[in-house]
Amino acid sequence: MHGISTYPKLEEIEPIVNAMKQKGITTLRASFNPSFISGTHPYDKRIIQKFLDVAPQNFKVIVDRIHLFTTGQSGNEAQLKNNLQTAYSHTQEVINDFKNNSRVWIETVNEYPGTDQQRIHQNFIDFVRARCTNPVGFNKFRSGWYDVKGPAFAGDHYYFGPTGSCWSVASAIRDVKAGIARGYNIINTECGASWEEASGFTPQNVNYLNEFIRQSSALNSEALIWNRYGLQNWQAYESFGLTFPTPTAPGIEINPEAAVAAIAAIALALGLKD
Repeated sequence: MHGISTYPKLEEIEPIVNAMKQKGITTLRASFNPSFISGTHPYDKRIIQKFLDVAPQNFKVIVDRIHLFTTGQSGNEAQLKNNLQTAYSHTQEVINDFKNNSRVWIETVNEYPGTDQQRIHQNFIDFVRARCTNPVGFNKFRSGWYDVKGPAFAGDHYYFGPTGSCWSVASAIRDVKAGIARGYNIINTECGASWEEASGFTPQNVNYLNEFIRQSSALNSEALIWNRYGLQNWQAYESFGLTFPTPTAPGIEINPEAAVAAIAAIALALGLKD
């Protein structure tokens, strides 16, 4: 549960996996820019394969193949709509490389802001479902929840700084609970102390992030911590005390009446009771 979200390079995979092992987290979200924007992080299947090779078998990777980044909300919407077939071909590329691999999950489109979010994500999920068994999911963006059929996960992006332009822990958890109420398996593929990256981290907003992670764990939802490039923000998070709950074994429910009866039976067998 929980994990790291980043633009990874091939040489950064082993340090990322080591950091995940140290923290007891098991999900990497690997982001890549589509060919139709000016981003400098093109898709490289070797990065995904390296992760599969070096990470424990219970670790998974979510491939964020169409990572749009904002030039304003309308910018992301226009970029996708003007290049929709290319976006589908990028998704097909991931399917071709890792078809039916249960450890390779696929995310539809990063932070698509249009009023037709539901339709866009549903179409991408249907596209993947028709071609492979890889788990596929989506992130909503600056909107309430809507109904999408068949996702393996859904989520949003929650940042807790700077103050005045971000989520509060209470509002973020309310939103997570609303997604759970719709039946979604919640994996929030970007979470952070501040959208200003490490320069905006403070003891207060890292504590907010820690509390969000703690409450997310109690809800069986995942928080993936955005690091931008590799582990760029990780040292700052460590210095401010980023923590993840220690995984625990499932609890054992005890029937009190059965326990009393069992104790009485043992006492009788030992001759301690008439």
